[in-house]
Amino acid sequence: MRKVTVFCTALGTLALSVVSAMALADSTDTRCVQFGQDKHLDKQRIDFHLENSCAKTAVCSISWEVTCDSARAKNDESATLSPSASQTFHASAAYCDGRWNIGTPIWSCKLQE
Repeated sequence: MRKVTVFCTALGTLALSVVSAMALADSTDTRCVQFGQDKHLDKQRIDFHLENSCAKTAVCSISWEVTCDSARAKNDESATLSPSASQTFHASAAYCDGRWNIGTPIWSCKLQE
């Protein structure tokens, strides 16, 4: 299982736990769809990437949760990726004051027939 958890405070202290995010793929059609991420902790943001290297179009969804000291927001996004296409999703905690956490993303893709 791949898990990414990021905690930050306004003072810049950071505790980062990383386990593999690929195991949170919730689909049998992920063999040719790749997941990646880029952390921009100074901007309180993580970018999640899905890339379709399949010969068919992939219909994908991704969800994650952003938690602040006093707020919590669940984010659900989707994309239809033609062959060789990619999509980036921005998980932002820029609106948080103090501690923040961007939870483990869960994604799935289904190939169109």
